[in-house]
Amino acid sequence: MNKEIPNIVTQIFKDPDPVIWSGFWLSTLKKLLNSKKLIVMWNQLLIQIKENHRYNKQLSLNKYIKWELKAFVASVIKASESNTNETLFKDALRDYMMIKGLKLDERIIRTILKEINDH
Repeated sequence: MNKEIPNIVTQIFKDPDPVIWSGFWLSTLKKLLNSKKLIVMWNQLLIQIKENHRYNKQLSLNKYIKWELKAFVASVIKASESNTNETLFKDALRDYMMIKGLKLDERIIRTILKEINDH
């Protein structure tokens, strides 16, 4: 795991549940966590998730971050499994992020796809 990603991300994903995180899901998670090019993504997601927490106070901030980061990674995996085409991947991820109130630069979305497909 990349030591430069935020500590909370490291804590959330340090011991992934093997029932969920195996095979393609686990390999994709590792690519996202190991990429130096995606440190910006993790930082941007954390800022936005913390801001969005004010609309969802049922969970503590830490539980909300954990829930949202795992959901984001799952959406990346689902988008990449079903959409090998870059445009379809970007559309699927953008649709998910719009529902969740998240926004990532087009360049970061392309980097996500490149990182999970190139390794």
